[in-house]
Amino acid sequence: MAQRLLEVAQGFVRRQLDDEVGIRVASGREGCTYLELRMKLLEFLDETPSSLTATDVEDFFRPRIGTWDLDFETQTMRIVLRTQEPAPRQKRALAI
Repeated sequence: MAQRLLEVAQGFVRRQLDDEVGIRVASGREGCTYLELRMKLLEFLDETPSSLTATDVEDFFRPRIGTWDLDFETQTMRIVLRTQEPAPRQKRALAI
């Protein structure tokens, strides 16, 4: 299952790499440079299921998953991917 999720996430990253403007917008939103984000995306393409980190899951898998469900009787997991790009997370400033 991890291999299939990785293939889907890496396919999404490959499409993102073709969108220079999208990477520039995302880098500004994430507080890093265009080159830093591009390198992060390229490095993710080298990942294998055994080398995935919690950060990889948080950055690349979690935003793509719409819903998931576990069936303990049949020991299956159903994952439904989002059809649209998730909205960026809002960063809130603390009012003192």
